[in-house]
Amino acid sequence: LVAPPLPDYKRQRWNTDDGDFIDIDFLERKGPKARGIAVLCHGLESTTAGPLTSRQAHALAEKGFEVAAISFRGCSGEDNLTPGGYHLGFTKDIRMVAERLHKEDPQRRIYLTASSLGGNVIGKMLGELGDKARDLNICGAAIGCVPMNAVESQGTFDSTWFKRLVYSG
Repeated sequence: LVAPPLPDYKRQRWNTDDGDFIDIDFLERKGPKARGIAVLCHGLESTTAGPLTSRQAHALAEKGFEVAAISFRGCSGEDNLTPGGYHLGFTKDIRMVAERLHKEDPQRRIYLTASSLGGNVIGKMLGELGDKARDLNICGAAIGCVPMNAVESQGTFDSTWFKRLVYSG
């Protein structure tokens, strides 16, 4: 497989309430009217420039969505300011993104999508929000390849064949 071209992202850095930051790469839609914004999260050890995330961003923009591709802490090419990092259960940053996007435009439809670790984070956040997701105008989510049992999956994650197939695009 050939790696896709990097999307024409416009990066924004958003400060977090714990004195750190996250970087979000925005991609404008193709066409006249946005169908909403898709918040896109990458998988384990990836970035917003990774092959899978890039393909997803391009596809979403082609279908008329604006895209907000989130770089989990420590994954944007710059070290974060606090010692904490991202993990399967860290939903604070993605929730902050959804809340801010909603505050900026309460009518904008928000959709969430990811695979692998990012999918786990989205699924966990939606479970935490429950019916309150509607209050943020979160209208849908699509997640795939979510590690249901991270401890049992670790051997596969660490294997060379898996890293080459999944992460090198």
